[in-house]
Amino acid sequence: MMTPFILIRKIAIIAAASLCTIILGANAAADNRVNVATFHALCAALQLGDGAITIDPPIVSKPKPPTEIYNLNMTLADEGWQKTLYKAGKDSEPPTAAEQPEKLNTDWKEKWWTWTTAAIAANTKGVADKIKKEHGLDAADASQLQQTSVAVSQIADTAYHVYSAVATTEESKSDDDIIKELRAALTGNGKTGTEPFDSTKAFTNTAQTYAQACESGATASKTALGALFCLCVVPNLQTNKPCIAEYTHPTWNVAGEPNSGTYNNLRKMCQQRSGNTISAQKVTAAPEAIENKLTAASATAMLGEPAATCDGSTTGACIKYQNAATSDIVDSNKILWLKKMKTVAQWLQQREQRNAANKLATEELERLKRLVSKTPTHANRRPKPAHAHTPANKTNTANSKPQQETDCTTITNPQDCKTAIGCKYNSTTNKCEKDPKKSVVQANQETGGSSTASGCAKHGTDKTACENDKKCKLEGKMQGFRFYCI
Repeated sequence: MMTPFILIRKIAIIAAASLCTIILGANAAADNRVNVATFHALCAALQLGDGAITIDPPIVSKPKPPTEIYNLNMTLADEGWQKTLYKAGKDSEPPTAAEQPEKLNTDWKEKWWTWTTAAIAANTKGVADKIKKEHGLDAADASQLQQTSVAVSQIADTAYHVYSAVATTEESKSDDDIIKELRAALTGNGKTGTEPFDSTKAFTNTAQTYAQACESGATASKTALGALFCLCVVPNLQTNKPCIAEYTHPTWNVAGEPNSGTYNNLRKMCQQRSGNTISAQKVTAAPEAIENKLTAASATAMLGEPAATCDGSTTGACIKYQNAATSDIVDSNKILWLKKMKTVAQWLQQREQRNAANKLATEELERLKRLVSKTPTHANRRPKPAHAHTPANKTNTANSKPQQETDCTTITNPQDCKTAIGCKYNSTTNKCEKDPKKSVVQANQETGGSSTASGCAKHGTDKTACENDKKCKLEGKMQGFRFYCI
């Protein structure tokens, strides 16, 4: 059984030991390795800006406009529609753009200059014949050209939408833009080469004491390097090793920091890289790792050993970011160098997305070019339509439907107003109207060619008789377009 004397002695020893612990704790520097996790996160970020930087992926250029498809489409298009897009040049001068009509729907406002440019090209002297020859259409008859026109117009419309989807998108940030922004966040040096940089730009001001730079966080908050100074460069007379126990930490220069000598010693702990490849994944991961180490007290965010003050000695080796938190919740966007790093990550992500879109659009336009090159070949293989002399049977059977006539006045897209469906584009009124020539041909086909032509159509292919017929001219004027004899 323990005697009272022995018990009192034991209590005294315990009390003395506790007192020593308290005294030593009060005078101790920041614990060794207390900032090791944060150090590695900051060091990994800092190394992203070292040496020769390669940006991955490289920029994929936007596709070139499918001008060849546009020009072929316009060469085969209805002449009436073409004339709404250009004005013929005087004498030997090339054609020019027609004035854009005021009442155009949104779709045609967007397409107007694309088709106008194509119309000018197609109606420049000799170009249309050259385009037809290049595509093997120089020997095609009117029927084959008409069939080809329908197919090519669909391809051209698709090509327009594919190209337009990427043509007006914002350009990706250049390699130089990315490197400058990244290095400005990491070290305060917005250089793009591998030349040595000025480490004194790590803080907003030079010749700062530890308290000025880190305790208020006003100057060292400029860069990631500034944070590393506060966490790993210890004040004078301290021998603690808050970042890596195996290295003797540089001490805060009596003349103030940052300076190049201290920086060089610091980079022995966080060793420099001769170069590296930057990707969206790497630059996204770096600030995330640092954000995970941030703590908050009221309106202040802190990085490093959490403490009431960041003086690098008795109460913590850290950096304070004033007004970077609200109610103990960190807002990392108020730490500007972290925000810059996230901006760089966003630029790289946007580059990846735009690269994918540009690549897809380029591949699709190449496919459409191959498709349009085959279309004329198929057109030349189509048999020329035989002229029927047998009266058409107009009696509907159980398996047939009554033939419906296209209401040309409902067509608003000039490109859809085609003679193949019995319509003709009126370049004077800018409207789609019924093609009288088509009506006469259809009437003759339905009667086997036995019906007597009337009006202008009675002249058949006699152009002189047609032009000398005053009634014919009057009829054409009343219909709002120039009449062409069949």
